[in-house]
Amino acid sequence: MKIAKYDQEKSLAVIQFVISKLGGTLNLHKLFKILYFAEEKHLSRYGREILEGDFFSPLPDGPAPSRLYDFLKSVRNGSAQQDSLTFVSAKDVRINRSPDLDILSKSEIDCLDESISENKNLSYGQLKNKSHDEAYETNRNEYEISIVDMAKTAQASEEMLKYIELGIENERATY
Repeated sequence: MKIAKYDQEKSLAVIQFVISKLGGTLNLHKLFKILYFAEEKHLSRYGREILEGDFFSPLPDGPAPSRLYDFLKSVRNGSAQQDSLTFVSAKDVRINRSPDLDILSKSEIDCLDESISENKNLSYGQLKNKSHDEAYETNRNEYEISIVDMAKTAQASEEMLKYIELGIENERATY
């Protein structure tokens, strides 16, 4: 279970980045799957998460970043104000300003760009099937998908997996 503080400002920059690359408006399902695959890549290569303090839940239509999804639902239903995002339908979100790229690292941008390129033209069904990967299946009955399993699915080295596990232990020890 995730202990670190959720970084909403960074999450907004991440989704603004992805949506801006895809024309300014995007369906939540596609957004969440692009984020999931970028997160797997970043974990396997660098041992760190892009969406700090968040976690992916194994929902029936595929993984979704839990805290980000809750935040977006609160924006959609009007209980949270956010002038940088507008819902144009129940599932489609539009950005109202460009992302703050200073918040994102080069490695995060690279993994996001790669995931966008690989997944932007996939249909809802294709994204759903693709995201029901080994990490999802291993954790399908859990509250969250293990970041270690996500890194394994993305072919992380044994050294990287040990690094991630050590990071989890250190995070738990500080709280």
